[in-house]
Order: sequence, then structure tokens, then C-alpha cells
Amino acid sequence: MAVTHPAVPRRASAVTPMHRELLLIAGIVYLAAFLRVLSLGEKSFWLDEATSLAIARLDWRSFLAIVTHREPGMSLYYAILHVWRRLGESEAALRALSVLPAVATLPLVHLIGKRTAGAAVGLLAALLLALNALDIRYAQEARGYSLLIFLTTLATFLFIKGIERPSRGLWAGYAATAALAFYTHFFAGFVIAAHLVSLAGLRARDIPARALAAGLAGIAALVLPLVIAAWDAVRSVPALPAPSLPGVYYTLMAITGAGGVWLLVAYALACLAAAPAIGRTRTSAKASVEAWRFGLIVAWLVTPIVLALGVSFITPILSARYLVVCLPPLSLLAATGLASLRPRWASFGAVAVVGALAIHGMVGYFVYFPKEDWRGATRFVISQGRPGDALLFYPPYDRQPFDYYRDRLGGAAPAVVFPEQPYVSAIARGIPIAADPGEALLDRLPARYPRVWLILGRDQLSTPEGSRAGQAVHAQLLKRYPAAKQKPFYGIVVVLYSKAGGTALQQ
Repeated sequence: MAVTHPAVPRRASAVTPMHRELLLIAGIVYLAAFLRVLSLGEKSFWLDEATSLAIARLDWRSFLAIVTHREPGMSLYYAILHVWRRLGESEAALRALSVLPAVATLPLVHLIGKRTAGAAVGLLAALLLALNALDIRYAQEARGYSLLIFLTTLATFLFIKGIERPSRGLWAGYAATAALAFYTHFFAGFVIAAHLVSLAGLRARDIPARALAAGLAGIAALVLPLVIAAWDAVRSVPALPAPSLPGVYYTLMAITGAGGVWLLVAYALACLAAAPAIGRTRTSAKASVEAWRFGLIVAWLVTPIVLALGVSFITPILSARYLVVCLPPLSLLAATGLASLRPRWASFGAVAVVGALAIHGMVGYFVYFPKEDWRGATRFVISQGRPGDALLFYPPYDRQPFDYYRDRLGGAAPAVVFPEQPYVSAIARGIPIAADPGEALLDRLPARYPRVWLILGRDQLSTPEGSRAGQAVHAQLLKRYPAAKQKPFYGIVVVLYSKAGGTALQQ
């Protein structure tokens, strides 16, 4: 009698599509984290980063005073940094706070892309964002921009979920997240505006009007204190150049990853390649919500740029740092276009080209993109200074990064005679800071100090676009000290004035 054996079921593959997707997104997140911690503390703090720390170092009473009257725009980031700095105040330790939300944004981009056009688009969008040099730059700055990107991306994800499956919890989460984004930067409003613009692509019956109205009312209520505080701070918004075609070009080039004109063209073509896929979805028999997701991504990318450009004709605000909220939708739209190319080899080839150009821009950031060298300038002044020297800063707020590096480097520095008080702490305590040293102070210097140092930030002396006020301070000091030697650092000029000739600055 023949012996029969029970059939042995075929062993299922150890790696399912879901496992593969999780492994890939984990790998992209790991890559992004590696790129964002690479050389994290190598470059010097620049003025804005030192200002972030100066605000975060304030006691809570002074902190509330300055964020409600002078710096409300990044108040959430400053509050988090106030606690985070207890882990360390080195450049790398403070910048690490920006790395975390930058990396956390990638899974959200993947989920939005997957929900819109499939897992492949979500993975590719996350990869493009991971390689974007502008995203890496702001993940390596002690500023709130990477937190802004994360919060606006999370708010967009919750907005999508709230439209598709309305619930009080989702819309409450949307309102809270959007409000937190506003407290990180005013330009979160660009993204909320994009959300509203996108509703034009939905049928009226697909819009949860009551839930949406409640969410918007919640945002308005939560943001009202910020709006009130902002009235006092409007005058402190830094001036930017008026909009121009070269300015628009360089802004768009920065957003696409600072890889030059070819990367800008590659992203433009990739976004255009998404048009047929979006069109097919809109003309298909699918529900309007599925087509609306594509419209939301387009609105998310285009609305902030259009609004910034329009406002700039009244008050110039067109800047890549204010448009970092466009980085996730740019990656999503480009990924949609690249993934839709046929035949498949054309899609892979296009992805390889865009990826290579993005890597080129990223390498350029690490190798060639400098920051104001306050570390080098401070070290130089400490090493070359003598007892009895005086030190002045112009503009006065440039004392902030110098104080940071003087404390870290140690050693005796010349006596600071202008401004007499650290800028941020003086403003927080209501102590007025003069805009420039003034004739009276300059007249007193020669009788007390044989040598005077002047530190001019933002290349105010050595560049054609330098400040006339900075040049005026330099000219006034030359009347009182006939000998002067200059040493430039990136973004900074250090000048030593002396009564006697022959003063030399060592290299």
C-alpha cells in the first residue's frame, strides 16, 4: 500500500510588501538623520542662532517680556530651546533640537504621498526631501524652521484625515497643531491658506463645513494672543530686498536644493510630469476627495509662493527661509511626476538624474556654504587683544555671538564699551540700546584707550552693499585713531584702531 504524505504548504515570503515598505522608509529616515547630524557643530553660529540662545537663556519673566513684545514669531521654538539647552550649549547640542523635527517630517510626507498616489510615491517623496540641501540646512540651525516644516506637515496630514473622516478629535488636533505652527513662525499662515484654497476642488457635500468652521475658529482663538503681540514686533521684522526676477530665481533655486539651474529645471519637469496623472484622477469616476488630495499638494506648493510674492510688492518677504513650508509639497509633487513616467526605465532614469543633482546641491552645502565666522573672529580678538583695549560692535546686536564664543573659548577680551549691555537681555529688561555709539562716546575713547577694536557684522565695511551707518562709524574712529588695520572673516570685518602707527594684525 502506497504511503501518502500530507501536503506541505508553501512557505510565505519572509518579507511582505508592508515589511519592505517599512524597511525602506526606515532606511530613508536613517539616511536623513545621518545627513542632518553630519558636521553638525563644525560651522560657527551666526547671528540669528546666537540670538536664539540668548533668548532661551533668559529667565521666564524676561522671556515672556521679549516674546510678547519683540520676538513672538518663534516663541514656541524659544520655549523648547529654553529647556533643551540644559543638555548642553555647544553648537552641535543646540542644533540637535532642529534635527529631530526634520527627521520626524519624513514619515509624515511618506504617509501623505502614500494616501495620495501610493506607497512608491510616498517613499520617493521622503527620499527627495531627505536629500534636499535647504531642508538639511535648516535642520542644522538653532532656529525654528525645521519645527515649522514638521508642524505644518502634521497639520496638513490631519487636515486630510479630517476631510475624509471628520471627527472632533481630528479637527481639534488640526486646530492645536496649526496654532503651534503659528507660534513657531507667522508664515504657517501660508499653509493654512493653502488648505482653504484646496477646498475649491471639492464638492460642497464632501466638505465637513461645521467641523471645518470649528477648527478654524479654534485656530483663531489660540492664535489671538500671538496676533496681539505681533503688533509691537512688526517694526523688528528684518528688511529684505524688493522682489525681482533674479530674486525669484534664486529663491526657487534654493527651495529645490541649491543644485543650480539644472536641478531647478529637473524639479520643474518632474512637477509638470505629474499633470497627466492628476488629470486622469480628476476625470475618472473616483470620488472627488481622491482627486482633491492632488489639488491640496499643488495648493500647498503654489499658494505660499504666490502670497509671499504678492505681499512683497508691499513689504518684501520673499525669502527661501520663509518658504521652507513648500519643501514637503515640492517633494510630493515631483515624486508623483517621476513615478508616473513610462516606460519604467524612464522613471528610474529620471529619479537617478534628480537624485544625482540633489546630491550635488547637498555636497555644495556641506563644502561651500559658509556661515558668519563669529568663532574665528572672537578667537582672533581674544588672542590679539591687550589689557586696556576697548571693543565696539556695529550693529549693536552683533555682540550676541561674540559673547557666546567669548564664554566658550575663555580668555580675557577687550572691554566692551558699546553696547554696554548684552543686547537681548537689555531689551528684555526694558533698557534702551542706542543704534550707534554716538559722537559723545567716541570723543571719550582716545583719552582712555590707546587701541580700539570695532567689529562690523554682515561685511558692513568691505562690501559695496555694506551699511552706510557702519562705514560712518568707521570714518569717525579714523578721525580719532590715525592707524587702522582690518582683518576680514566671513560676513564680519574686525578693525583695530591705534593712536600710533605700525599696528599689525597677525594672521
